[in-house]
Amino acid sequence: DKDGNVTEYKWRSFQLAFILLNVDAFVKPEKGDSTVEDVLGSGWPERNEIADLVWFPTGGGKTEAYLGIIAFAIALRRFTKGEHGYGTTVLMRYTLRMLTLQQFQRATLLICALEVIRKDDFILPNKLSLGDERITIGLFVGGDSLPNYWSQGDKSMMNELKKISGFIKNEQSITTNIPFTDCPWCGGDLFVNEELNNISPNHKHDNNTYGIDDQLNIACNTEKCTFHAEYASSQADDDNCLPFRLFDEDIYKYPPTLLFGTVDKFAAFANNVSTVAGGRNKDSQRLIGKGYRRGVLPPELIIQDELHLLLGPLGSSVGLFEKSIDYLCTYKDGDGNKIKPKVVTSTATTRNTDKQIFALFNRRSEIFPKQGITCDDSFFAFYKRKETAIETYESKRKYVGVLPIGKTQVWMQLRIISITLSHRLKYFKEKYTINQVFENPAILDELKKVFDYYHTVLAYYNSLKDVGKAQSQLDHYLPGDISFIIKNTIPWSFLDSIIRSDGKINYSELTGRLSGEEVKTNLADIEKKWSLLDKIDNGNKFKLNKISNPEFIIATNMISVGIDVSRFNTIVINSMPRNIAEYIQASSRVARDEDGVVFTVHHPFRSRDISHYQKFKEFHEKFYSYVEPISVTPFASKALDRYLAMYAIVIIRHNKELRLMNNES
Repeated sequence: DKDGNVTEYKWRSFQLAFILLNVDAFVKPEKGDSTVEDVLGSGWPERNEIADLVWFPTGGGKTEAYLGIIAFAIALRRFTKGEHGYGTTVLMRYTLRMLTLQQFQRATLLICALEVIRKDDFILPNKLSLGDERITIGLFVGGDSLPNYWSQGDKSMMNELKKISGFIKNEQSITTNIPFTDCPWCGGDLFVNEELNNISPNHKHDNNTYGIDDQLNIACNTEKCTFHAEYASSQADDDNCLPFRLFDEDIYKYPPTLLFGTVDKFAAFANNVSTVAGGRNKDSQRLIGKGYRRGVLPPELIIQDELHLLLGPLGSSVGLFEKSIDYLCTYKDGDGNKIKPKVVTSTATTRNTDKQIFALFNRRSEIFPKQGITCDDSFFAFYKRKETAIETYESKRKYVGVLPIGKTQVWMQLRIISITLSHRLKYFKEKYTINQVFENPAILDELKKVFDYYHTVLAYYNSLKDVGKAQSQLDHYLPGDISFIIKNTIPWSFLDSIIRSDGKINYSELTGRLSGEEVKTNLADIEKKWSLLDKIDNGNKFKLNKISNPEFIIATNMISVGIDVSRFNTIVINSMPRNIAEYIQASSRVARDEDGVVFTVHHPFRSRDISHYQKFKEFHEKFYSYVEPISVTPFASKALDRYLAMYAIVIIRHNKELRLMNNES
């Protein structure tokens, strides 16, 4: 990485097993194979009847498991289908924009790797080829998260590039909705000068024309990077540029191999249809292999991450609309057999999954890994036990329940936060004396890992109303209380001012009231590693840094799924969330790499909170078993009233015989 650390990457056994388990969903078994029962007589149950669910604890590596399946599906399709295998191969859907952004950044590295193999002429066995069409990834989200058009209004891609150029010109830090400011392949800067010559088209008057045959190309500025180009072109087949499709017009014209999006964005299938050359930039048919001069296979793999979020009204609407996606992605093979897209889902918290998957995807479910002989061992994973006491389980994450008596819940949560933030200095002063620091400043560098993991405290709130209550106390109460605790427990020294500022708390926010640009910027700041000293002069000297990492983060359910930040190791959960799955997911944001602690501050006047506090130990020993059943009713009368028309419109407008376009009804 940028710090020079070398990480040895390895597959986990369950990831490899899950990939192998799904091979027969893309390679049809021989006729007469009865390994999987053909219940519905579809001819290919592994593909048409089964939705596979990866059920694994948070932080276990579910993402990498289905990324492996994506790589296999893309490569096999290119190897065996030739030009008919071009176009969009995989659809990935998420429900939260924060989750979509983080997972998109992970998946981009996979797509870059596949594209490098394709374009750099890697020697493949049996003279196989990944084809001439680029392997790309597209981000299909709403206009508040990412510009949808090149030049329409203030939220256009051209205006976004103008903003970036302005930040560079004024020597300001770049804040942008574009998901990357660094090259995902080599880590080099993508935006280095105000001219933005590595981007085409861009914001300049002589290079801002975006025609029906053009696309946005972003190249890396690092010369040794395989995606480097000093001057980018807007040609669709430019191999020197990063494999991105970042706004709707590009996505429709040049369908990405892997299409990333939020579930609600796919409603565009009902509105954007065209059959003429000039309408390619607003034709959703192209995403399923049809449209103007388009004749490729539809997507073959649909991945729905964090399945437990599709519940209630959202799950019901998605379940009904999903029938149209399933219909559009179904095709007939050479023998006239219907081939449906393979469905893969994942979650860490589940209940009555078979009913949920049947309501959403009209498929029977298979959970992986299966339950083992004992409840704590599924062969692929087991609960870790202490070596010295084999009968005792070992965990990195500790839960501490707190019930304030005679004090308000807000007072108690702020007091806990004050104590945890004060403990940084206590640890530092107990470990090192001032003389040691003066004689050998390098020991401060040894603190880097400890402070990186425990410098930041995460505070989780159930609603924006609770956020407002806590934030009103943040500037007035918290700095003084931290100073009071330090003054009464730790001898003062000049080192105090190096570690923290007396006057204010450096805090950040990850809530729904932020724009997409603010979410991305805040997350990037939070992920920065804590560093007090920088080595200079070939490591012979040290330079003191100003600590800029947030000490305190205000968060809502935006952070509860898919956010993997190793620096999170202390969280304060303010009152029990509305459902158990949310509590498990939110508390699992900490202790991903090192030991962490979860403080659950129960509300003293809510009977549900008091009940959880009274059974705190018993509940946490088996809280996965307390996850509530999920209700999805796509064919309820209210759901049909609201969403049946949209389902019908998608089917009608994508009918080849009717040939209805965007301006027709």
